[in-house]
Amino acid sequence: MINLIFQAKVSGTTVEKICDAIFSVYGLNFQDCGSTKDHLKNGHDDATRDLKNAANPINTPLKVTKANFIKYICPLIRPEYQEALIKSIQEILRADETIDDEAIVGYGKGYEKRSLINKNTFCFSETMVSVLTYAIVNKRSTDCQDAVKLISKNKNFLNEVKNNGRKIYLEEKALLLGLPIKATLHDPDFDKAFIKRHEEVLDTTNPTRVSVFTVGMGNKQFKFKNATEFIMDNLSSYVMSREVLNHPEKQKNPARLGIDALRKLTKEANLRKDEALGDIFLYIFLEQVLGAPKIMSKLELNSVPGESHTDGMHLMQLKKEGLPFKQIIFGAAKIVNSLNDAINSVFDKVVRIENQSDDELQILDYSIGSRLFSQEDSEAIREFLIPQKQTGLEPERAYACFIGYTLQLDPSGMSNAQYIEKVVEQTKSDMNMAVKFIKERIIKLDLSDYDFYFYFVPFNNANDERISIINEITASDN
Repeated sequence: MINLIFQAKVSGTTVEKICDAIFSVYGLNFQDCGSTKDHLKNGHDDATRDLKNAANPINTPLKVTKANFIKYICPLIRPEYQEALIKSIQEILRADETIDDEAIVGYGKGYEKRSLINKNTFCFSETMVSVLTYAIVNKRSTDCQDAVKLISKNKNFLNEVKNNGRKIYLEEKALLLGLPIKATLHDPDFDKAFIKRHEEVLDTTNPTRVSVFTVGMGNKQFKFKNATEFIMDNLSSYVMSREVLNHPEKQKNPARLGIDALRKLTKEANLRKDEALGDIFLYIFLEQVLGAPKIMSKLELNSVPGESHTDGMHLMQLKKEGLPFKQIIFGAAKIVNSLNDAINSVFDKVVRIENQSDDELQILDYSIGSRLFSQEDSEAIREFLIPQKQTGLEPERAYACFIGYTLQLDPSGMSNAQYIEKVVEQTKSDMNMAVKFIKERIIKLDLSDYDFYFYFVPFNNANDERISIINEITASDN
């Protein structure tokens, strides 16, 4: 790991600085370790006993080491090499036959060796510190000699891996500043349900990010089984308020939360069956991919006074061009056969939200003091809405859109493998078309002052499956 980070270092970074930073991640001082920077870099010495002990996840949890990695190590790494570092780790794991495929390389579920090799979406800091921790705790210097020699002798190792053609994606949430409220969803099984295929940032006045995901495929069809199970496993997080999620012990019968969540969704689906699945997908992608915690889901918004046109409210805090910005994200979702119709529909929703933005904020202001929020969350959100002392800036409005549509691809004459390749090609073509349309709509509707986040998922038959999936979740025949 020292050799990899050294090849990705910013100017002026020495091996000693990297060693200092690694020890600081675990609350130790490199100067007290009894080893030398060269011995550690060259694989001559094992990690010290104190370092192994401090790095043990039992003693230093991921929350602490991730924060320390961002603080001490990230500033030493050139941002343009982040993807290459992750891809290098994949290559090294793939070649290391001493690690079992199901071995957890890091802190827990989702970091099995097989998963790390095959997945294509990562949180940079979390992945790096997980692998670093595994290497310190579980590997001896003699286990790593081949990898050390390979990297240290080839000064262009990272550049070669960077240009190897394999595409991976780093989650935007790695760029976030500290958030005032906790996420309600972080499930490593997301990667079993959804696969990121394409991503693009448009050259609009303010950033517009477009991402395309697919569910798993088999026998020339999209298979929504894992996605449906993912929704069912996390249903309470979508349906229940932050107060209930933060303090389940206050409920009369906490064991009934899952049943109560299902009942609430069933009631909602009976009123809005065409829309319910899109709202859930919007919530999942904003929390799991973007890292923007929910304020209220659509289901919750429908339970408070006032008529809200948004399909969900989330918040985010991030840096843009070096400056801190707060965002209240308003959501719009649509699942319908036609891709163009879906895009038009979400923009229609955005315009309605924009035209009554003061009313939407009033609904939010009223709701903050309601039973939907714990006292700590209410105070944190109120503080978030206050203009920043340093800049006087109020939170920006931003828009997130989930779009489900029917993929237009005739599988006749294709093998199963060919079909998967064609799906990747067709979704790329769909994204290219959608990107042009989105830019036109943003300009025509005078929405250039806002950040946009778009998430696309193709269906076999969007109009049918938006109903059948909800029916399966709610055990309904209607």
